[in-house]
Amino acid sequence: MNPRPLVPFALAAALTAGCQVATRTTKPPPLDAGDEGAVYVYLEPVADDAARLHLTVGSLGLEGAGGTPVPLSVLLPDLPGKEPGRQRLLAAGRAPEGRYAGLVVGLRQASAEGSRGGVSLPLTSEPVRVAIPLGVARGRAVVVSLKLATGGGVGDVPMMPQFRATLSRPPLPQLAGMTSDTGTDAITVFDRAAKVVRAVFPAGREPNGIAIDPVAVRAYVALGGEDQVEVLDLATGIDQNRIRLRPGDRPTALRLTPDGQTAVVVNPGSNSASFVRTRAGVESQRVATGDQPWSILIDRSGRRGYVFNRASNSITVLDVANQSVVRAVATEAEPVFGQLNRAGDRLYVAQAASPYLAVLAVPEMTVTRRVHVGSGAMVLKVDPRTDLLYVARRFEPRLDVYDPYSMLSVDRVDLPGPANAMAIDETENTLLVLCGEDRALVVVDLGSRRVLAVLDVGSDPYDVAVTGERR
Repeated sequence: MNPRPLVPFALAAALTAGCQVATRTTKPPPLDAGDEGAVYVYLEPVADDAARLHLTVGSLGLEGAGGTPVPLSVLLPDLPGKEPGRQRLLAAGRAPEGRYAGLVVGLRQASAEGSRGGVSLPLTSEPVRVAIPLGVARGRAVVVSLKLATGGGVGDVPMMPQFRATLSRPPLPQLAGMTSDTGTDAITVFDRAAKVVRAVFPAGREPNGIAIDPVAVRAYVALGGEDQVEVLDLATGIDQNRIRLRPGDRPTALRLTPDGQTAVVVNPGSNSASFVRTRAGVESQRVATGDQPWSILIDRSGRRGYVFNRASNSITVLDVANQSVVRAVATEAEPVFGQLNRAGDRLYVAQAASPYLAVLAVPEMTVTRRVHVGSGAMVLKVDPRTDLLYVARRFEPRLDVYDPYSMLSVDRVDLPGPANAMAIDETENTLLVLCGEDRALVVVDLGSRRVLAVLDVGSDPYDVAVTGERR
């Protein structure tokens, strides 16, 4: 099937508003009728000598055949930034379909730190040209990796910078991780071993929940703006299929059974959950849930599902194999997320309007304990290897780590912003934490609970998934 069009960055302001919630703006229309694609320029971590440079980027564009640069939106004007060891999204934007000779970088200021303080570096009126032949295809995205180096210097003062560019390629499917982004209608693809962004895939309108089937080499994305589930090839990002739901469903959360045969999709627009046969590409059944279903959990056997209904203060328990409702269970105010412990006999429930975390016995679904975790608990993650519980709260830029026996907080992980989704990478033994307001994916080592990397992943990221996810 033909690849679907991509809606690139709407406004640079939506990506550069610090840690505040980005103001919703009217996004540009999809590229169905046009001949444009998108270009993303990532600045790679800089070497020690280049870290002493301080550059102000005034403009960045693509050098076309006609000589007039096609401008991109500069998202990181000060280089190399406060965190020189971190890959950063430098610029992004649309460009007409065609071939380009490279990048054109306009610098406003340049200085360097030496042993005697800062030294201004001379600038010419001509922009810096970075040779990198690239092609922009309609409705597709190109990721350019930009390296900043100095090429020597005089004494301890580095010379004017040199830029080198290469085209990034999607990682091998077994190394892929993905984040969905409703702000740009795109999927950011990262290499979970190298811990850097490698590609951006087009998606339909409002990509929300995302799940990866490593056996079929596919990703399934709930499209809230199109009432569909999109099926993407994991290696290329090409749209393989669209699974239609019903008008007005506005699907959000989506999870796969362990065998990849069934996807359960939460539809807050119709207060329902859809069972989707992934191989056949059809919705085979749907059931009613409570009001405003917020998230879905499928147990490790794939037999039971739990839908957390925020507005009706309830959990809908699903028989996944028979595609039916087992029962509804009342909760405290605003249940939003749940996780099962390692043995699968305890269900932790985060309740956004309650300072208490509920602990329910499974399968009885009776409350056995209430744990005070503070107000605004929104996302939970259990590490099955250690049984530790990670709790993220609204407006709190950290994770609290709870011991499963005492249910006391034993550690914390500081983040750049509040977390809105988490996943565990089995191979790397890392916790992937999506901080939507900060537009960042944080990679945390589960052994030391130290932050290993922070990746820029779009303007309004919603969910994260990896191949080889630990469930």
